Amino acid sequence: MGNECCKKQPRKIPHPPHHPPSEEPSDDDTENGGVNDLSTKPLSINRKHKPSDIKVADEEAFNDPFIQQRQKAIDNSSYRSKIESWQPSSLEHLSRLIKDLSRGKSIIDRHWIIFYWIAFNIQYDTVSYFSKDYKDQTAEGVFLSKKGVCAGYANVYKYLCDQLELPCEAVGGYSKGYGFDDRDGAKSMETDHAWNVVEIYHHWYLMESTWGAGHLDDQKQFKRELASYYFLPRPNEMIYHHLPEDPKWQLLKSPINREQYLQLPKLRPDYFEFKLDMIQPRYRCFIDFEQNKSYGLIIMSAPVGITLTANLKQHDKVIPFSDQTIFNKKKRCHYCYFAPPNIGQYRANVYAKHDDTDVGVYRCVLDLKFDVTAMPENPISYPKLWKNFFDYRIDILSPLNTHLINIGKNKKYGEIILRTRPDVVLLGELKNENEEIIKGGDQVYYDREKDFWRCQFAPNKNGLFNALILAKKKSNPGSYTSTILFQINTNNALRHFVSFPKTWETFYNLGLKIVSPIDEGIIVLNDKTPYAKILIKTPKDILLLSQLQNEKNEEISNGANIHYDADEDKWLCTFAPDQRGIFEGLILAKKKSDSELYTSAVSFTLDVKQRSSKAVYLLDTTQVYYDLSLEVLPPHDQNKIILPEKNNYVEICLKTPDTVDLLAKLKNSTKTEIPYSYQLYYDRHKNIWRCKFAPNNKGIFYATILAKKKSERGLYSAAVTFPIEVNHIPSSNLTFPTTLQSFFDYDLKIKSPRSRASPKWSEKSSYTEVLIQAPDDIQLSSSMQRNKMPVENGSLAQYDHERQLWQFLFAPEQTGSHELIIFAKRINDTDTAAGAVAIFPLNVTKVEQPMKFPLIYTHFETTKCQIYNPLYGILKRNTTVPIHCCIPGAISIMITAGARTLRGEGYTDPIFQREITVGSEEIIIHAKYGQNPHYTTLIKYSVE
Repeated sequence: MGNECCKKQPRKIPHPPHHPPSEEPSDDDTENGGVNDLSTKPLSINRKHKPSDIKVADEEAFNDPFIQQRQKAIDNSSYRSKIESWQPSSLEHLSRLIKDLSRGKSIIDRHWIIFYWIAFNIQYDTVSYFSKDYKDQTAEGVFLSKKGVCAGYANVYKYLCDQLELPCEAVGGYSKGYGFDDRDGAKSMETDHAWNVVEIYHHWYLMESTWGAGHLDDQKQFKRELASYYFLPRPNEMIYHHLPEDPKWQLLKSPINREQYLQLPKLRPDYFEFKLDMIQPRYRCFIDFEQNKSYGLIIMSAPVGITLTANLKQHDKVIPFSDQTIFNKKKRCHYCYFAPPNIGQYRANVYAKHDDTDVGVYRCVLDLKFDVTAMPENPISYPKLWKNFFDYRIDILSPLNTHLINIGKNKKYGEIILRTRPDVVLLGELKNENEEIIKGGDQVYYDREKDFWRCQFAPNKNGLFNALILAKKKSNPGSYTSTILFQINTNNALRHFVSFPKTWETFYNLGLKIVSPIDEGIIVLNDKTPYAKILIKTPKDILLLSQLQNEKNEEISNGANIHYDADEDKWLCTFAPDQRGIFEGLILAKKKSDSELYTSAVSFTLDVKQRSSKAVYLLDTTQVYYDLSLEVLPPHDQNKIILPEKNNYVEICLKTPDTVDLLAKLKNSTKTEIPYSYQLYYDRHKNIWRCKFAPNNKGIFYATILAKKKSERGLYSAAVTFPIEVNHIPSSNLTFPTTLQSFFDYDLKIKSPRSRASPKWSEKSSYTEVLIQAPDDIQLSSSMQRNKMPVENGSLAQYDHERQLWQFLFAPEQTGSHELIIFAKRINDTDTAAGAVAIFPLNVTKVEQPMKFPLIYTHFETTKCQIYNPLYGILKRNTTVPIHCCIPGAISIMITAGARTLRGEGYTDPIFQREITVGSEEIIIHAKYGQNPHYTTLIKYSVE
């Protein structure tokens, strides 16, 4: 621009600072890839024109000492702080301040002081520039207004150099700054810019203080931003965007003309700082379609540690899916491919950054024009790629040369096929235009037979969707990162939309297969369809587990049930959400031989649109329940049980094969077992099992029924568990003694104690009582144990003829816990010993009058005898004792005391009643029955 700019020639427009780097992509939103057709051979590199073709005329000007001094001046923070503190009142005052600070300093330092003062204090006059009404651009005028255009910057710089007696010239010429368009620049280009040249140590250098002060942003506002690159820049770099009107100030060995200058690409300072080299196109500001190809190409060379990426823009907007960048390791070059979607004018931009620094920030290094006047016969597009696509060596097998997958009537989902290294795993996400993730919209898995990854995406409505594939190394515990992006378009052709369940690697590694439902990862439920049923086929050595979770990832108790159906050779999993909303039905798996925990295999989304007020619950069963063919009978076949207010127990009935035996347990909400809280037996009259459970408080309890085959010696295994909800404290705390199945087989009934497991114990009493009703052909007996040791003569079993019940008396001698055991057998079964049928717990807190019962013999129980008096088994010597017994069916009674035999008068069937005088010998009562000539011993008293 030079003098003409200073004279405000109306046809001359002073060029403002350069436009800022175009929109800078980051690691998160930048493609870094190549053409899909990887079989395409990269074009050969023509190195006939090397970067050395444009060389600095003075090769010694940029020697090492100069470079070091220049950088040292730039890095000197004391200069900056001192300059920033100045408040000069005039140019003369400013000159004195600069002279004082420059005293004793190198010429390079002096120039930096001038350069920095201008950059820090002079603002570009955007009003003058855009109105073309240029104000006073003399050094004085610019100093006073602190504003100027390029001529003003150059004039101030020259003025200050003159004051310090530093050789300096103002240079006018052409620039590729703000608003420059290299499409028509050659037609109307006139000098439009001004800068300076300075002499230092007999070498001439360029000085660009206008661009060094900042640039204009997209809002046409000046943004002050120091650019030290323009302080003594290299002529062979500046020539790409600054052409002096006088060729000598190009400072090049072989100056270029204006036409050559216009053909040069617009290379930004970062291009040179990154030490890049554009191999193709060479010294050209535009690209075209490659011969017989559907893309344009830029080939770049970059040092190790520099990463490149690119994009294609139209009207300053990035055109998505129109570019890819591939690094060719053999040629050590970056291939930047551009595929415009339509006819029009575009800019091909290349960006760079250091691998280990500037994380996430790329800087624009060049942009070339790409004018498309006719489209190729087969237009292509590129999926969006991220850096790890190449780091993980991922190959796209299908689709090729496009980013867009169209779904038609015969195709319900889009599929992308990729091949990766064995240590890489993939994940998928399908998003709509609002960037919302589509639930059930993706299914990504490794096809072991084909040795590639299948990435399937199913939109949930007509429209355009983004199919994102993420990746990570198996050994990397971190998160998956974005790798490749395609788009899915349904073309308004689908009426029925499929969805995928979420699958994990376990699903495929263990060979699981979904039999039903197919293409239905999202299952809609309502009152008519309250359950979701999933059928899965697995190898024989696989075990499955299921869970139902709500949107907060909270597990829904009794919301899932899974078992193996041996007849169908499939696993049946049922999910029953308890209310409206979104739920996840999760299925976990592992090998039977694997000692590790189950891992997630597949999950379905359950969308509950309707749900009646009555909640739906599934039986909480295990595989044992199905293997042994158990069946819970109504009304408790829906799992959750609420204890009615008037009841103190719940009865659950089951049917089982004859070969199955059951056991029961009741636990509270803390999983603590409640003793004597259940009664389980097989009802032979109804051919069903009856399980009674008696919770002892308000809250949630868990009634578990265990099972096993009778022929197996192993332990019982849990088969089914019922939650019991108790909303009131039972009016009477019901407990059950331990009753064995034979208790019910003999049709025995407990008459006392009622509704409790333990008979009442009075601290003033010497014994307690249990009453049992039994058929006539059943013989009962009893025993008492303390610490698993029998208490001698501590129990008495006799038949109470008046009440028609068996009476069992138990007389503890010590405090503590005791077990009262009832035995039974059939009277006619002489070959079988009596077996335990019931056990009552007894906790004795105090014993005031310990006692022992008389010793009774088997025939006493068989003939249903009863002692009225004396119940104490130890008689006192030299006392007269009344004896009163019931001895049914005897012919005669005999009493012996040692060798003495006492006459048995006082017996009238069935009552024996008389008095005897006790000596020092044991008193034994005998009876004679029927044709037996011998007496049978019934009762024995000891004497003390």
